[in-house]
Amino acid sequence: MAHSSWGQGWPNCNRANIVTVVRRDGLRLPVHRELAPLVTLLIDITEAMGYDVRPDWTWGYACRPIAGTNIPSAHSWGTAVDINAPVNPRKRPLTTNIPRAVRDMWKGNGFRWGGDFTTSVPDAMHFEFMGSVGDARAINARLRKFLGVGSPAPQPQPPPTSAGERGRIMELQRLLRVGADGIIGPNTVAAMNRNMIGWRRSLPGNSNPNLVSWLQRQGRRKGYALKVDGQVGAEVNHLIVVVLGQRDGICGANGYRAAVR
Repeated sequence: MAHSSWGQGWPNCNRANIVTVVRRDGLRLPVHRELAPLVTLLIDITEAMGYDVRPDWTWGYACRPIAGTNIPSAHSWGTAVDINAPVNPRKRPLTTNIPRAVRDMWKGNGFRWGGDFTTSVPDAMHFEFMGSVGDARAINARLRKFLGVGSPAPQPQPPPTSAGERGRIMELQRLLRVGADGIIGPNTVAAMNRNMIGWRRSLPGNSNPNLVSWLQRQGRRKGYALKVDGQVGAEVNHLIVVVLGQRDGICGANGYRAAVR
């Protein structure tokens, strides 16, 4: 059972708590929004350690019980991920190709590995977070500090606008059809939130190719090699989630602020 701070699981799952971690390689991994920053970081580290996380073999949230029981699965809270399931099956004897160093890395950051199950069938694909929401936040902060990775969350008040940044804001303001003064004030923030871009097709900014192209150019300026075509696809989703730090996959005012810096 997940800690009470995660909310409700099966059969009363709260889909509103779930966001999708999106990676450039095509991975779309739904997990609890409070766990998404840590999961994103751990998958990046897993890949850096040389173990390839297959997008088509890896999944997260599912509103269901544990197989063959009426016990809620950790997946129903969005606090578990299954990695490369076909080559790490739930079976006896234990079968896995996940290196010990990778397993230990996840276990050292708050997760239980299903391959260690002794009272049920070993589940080598399965990594389940064992702490609270507060624990997840603390582990993520500690790990980022250790790795020298800055917090993905934008600051509520951006620093003073530099000349280059001011120009980028003015360009954005013209696309948003507000006064181009180079200052992110209330009117600009409102326009940003009226023109959100992201994975949901219905978001109004998605239908503005000039605005999407502007966002893609900011990604290239930040070192992310993506094409500038005015279309929202996997690369733009990765840009929003990973580069701009918007874990819900939507670029609104905070995402635009991050983009101009």
